[in-house]
Amino acid sequence: MLAEFHARNFVILEQAALRFGAGFNAISGETGAGKSLIAGALGVVLGQDRFHTDQVRAGASCASLTAVFELSEDRVAALEQACDLALAEARDEGLVLARECPREGRTRSTVNGRPVPAAVLRGLGERLMDLSAQDEHTALRTSAHQRVLLDRFGGLEDRAGRTADAYRRLRELVDRLEGGAALREERQRELERVRHERDTLAALAPDPTADAALEERLAFLENAARVRAFCGRAVDTLYESDDAVEGRLGALAREAEDLGGLAAELREAAEHLQAAGASVEEAVRALRTCEAATDVDPRELDEARERREALREEARRHDCAVEDLADRLAALEDRARTLEAWTSDEQDLAPAAQRAAADLRKAAADLRAARERTGRRLARAVKERLQRLGMRSADFAVRLEPLVGDDASPADLARQASEAGLEEVVFTLRPNPGEPWGTLARTASGGETTRAMLAVKSALAAAHPQPVLFFDEIDAGVGGRLAGPIGEELAALARGRQVIAITHLPQIAGLADHHLVVRKHTHAGRTRATIETLAGDDRVAELAAMIRGRAATATTLAQAREMLRER
Repeated sequence: MLAEFHARNFVILEQAALRFGAGFNAISGETGAGKSLIAGALGVVLGQDRFHTDQVRAGASCASLTAVFELSEDRVAALEQACDLALAEARDEGLVLARECPREGRTRSTVNGRPVPAAVLRGLGERLMDLSAQDEHTALRTSAHQRVLLDRFGGLEDRAGRTADAYRRLRELVDRLEGGAALREERQRELERVRHERDTLAALAPDPTADAALEERLAFLENAARVRAFCGRAVDTLYESDDAVEGRLGALAREAEDLGGLAAELREAAEHLQAAGASVEEAVRALRTCEAATDVDPRELDEARERREALREEARRHDCAVEDLADRLAALEDRARTLEAWTSDEQDLAPAAQRAAADLRKAAADLRAARERTGRRLARAVKERLQRLGMRSADFAVRLEPLVGDDASPADLARQASEAGLEEVVFTLRPNPGEPWGTLARTASGGETTRAMLAVKSALAAAHPQPVLFFDEIDAGVGGRLAGPIGEELAALARGRQVIAITHLPQIAGLADHHLVVRKHTHAGRTRATIETLAGDDRVAELAAMIRGRAATATTLAQAREMLRER
């Protein structure tokens, strides 16, 4: 579960700390208090939303966001395997996802204190929390989003991926066929350029490990005379001069040893002097070795300087760091192979397009059959939940609308289909018996769309349990009469997982296991939001205020207490 969330200098969240509990968590507060900022901040720290510099609080240089998850050992192991990460600390200390978002410069993402790419954070976030923002009500009305939800419900991502790969292959072949001579000339020019860049870079043979040591070796070579002079002076002072340190230390050690019978301290001093003499001998050996190393061929210095300049010039040409040149060479080699393959099979384009079209139809047919089966299952699950949400007579179905005819040519198939397949996914709803079916986009009211979204999310959660579900403004477009069923559905969802919901309705907040409130304050001309967990009389007072919209009365307080008793 999400145990803690901290936000600093994120818009009006100057210093916010939220602590969530297991089960159903409700977040309330006046309109504009900053409740939806919590959803936005979570989206950023989970890598699901982009950070924008205007989200840094005015006067601050950086925003920081941290989410702490408490997870079972099985969940941690699953995350390690899925994201290819070592998360040993998460078993005892929790999984800590954090992002530092400066007003200037790049954001920094960490997992349990270790820097990671934003993509890793996003991968973890997608597996930890289903974050439904306010705009998902609108997104649910689009065929594209409906398709994503259907494929997720059925676990069809692999089939969809194979269809997308087949479509991209066909699209490339058709583009090449239709591009004709102009495209062939363009690709040939690109191939010549890539080959030249590849060959030039390959002749340099960049080696990140060796080239990293080049600067250190070059510094030594350029200062070889200074090093030799120092080594000579040091050896002379320590060992070879008439008044050398080694000889003086030896004499002192012998004299201290002769007098050692007079005092224990002299015996100790003799031992230290002998050890110092041994250290001097070791130092002299090291100095002579270093001095010998300065006897280098002058050509090595010239060659090292030339290589350094060549590496820097190539790095400037490719707009990358010297240590990235090897990766750049590998990328050029891959692109050259792709272009060479493209050139070599130019004569086989038409037959290849026919084969690619057949491959696409086969993959898409498998995907469509799976979507039809999944659509029937999803429809049953959504209909059952719509009935619990007060739409007792409603019917729900998933329709697949073909985009391409069976006899379409490869070119038509490439133009009319998409990576998503050969059909559109359409959620349809019949709110009442005897009325015509209609798409969710056109038929459903705001309240019906809200309930449909909750029903779909609930069905998805049952099929693919995620540890945390977050709903922002789940009661959008819903009146008080429907709030109870929605709250009950959320409470049912929270059995076995954590549910966090931002709500304006007391009937929903009253059913929560934990209740947090967001309040906005203005002081000294600055606005900030604070968040606190409510309990006892404070929670009763908040529910009463949600009921009446202003100061609580004896009646609204009694209603609030009754809501809490009926949980």
